[in-house]
Amino acid sequence: MGPDCPPLVCVNGQPSAAVWRLLDLLAEDRASFRYHGDFDWGGIRIGNTLRDRIPWMPWRFDASAYSTTTAEGGPLEGRPADATWDPDLRPTLERRGVRIEEELVLPALLEDLR
Repeated sequence: MGPDCPPLVCVNGQPSAAVWRLLDLLAEDRASFRYHGDFDWGGIRIGNTLRDRIPWMPWRFDASAYSTTTAEGGPLEGRPADATWDPDLRPTLERRGVRIEEELVLPALLEDLR
């Protein structure tokens, strides 16, 4: 956080046309991207959609991060999806059966920005 923090783009749900345009422009300028989303099937699908268009690396958004978080969300529901960036994420989510929204891990994400 503060003046030394890299730019941060926050999106609520599926990226809008404006978000896609911004990300495309940043990618054209060779920006590097890190991504974090909700640990649920929708979050994985959004991550896959982004990754199809914009190369990114996970930011605390893989099986290891999910397994080590102490946050507790609601039940994991819906149609499962494979994470193109981490083949272990789907089975790890299925074993634990808990969805974890991004807001529940916000303290760790903010700490990374310090």
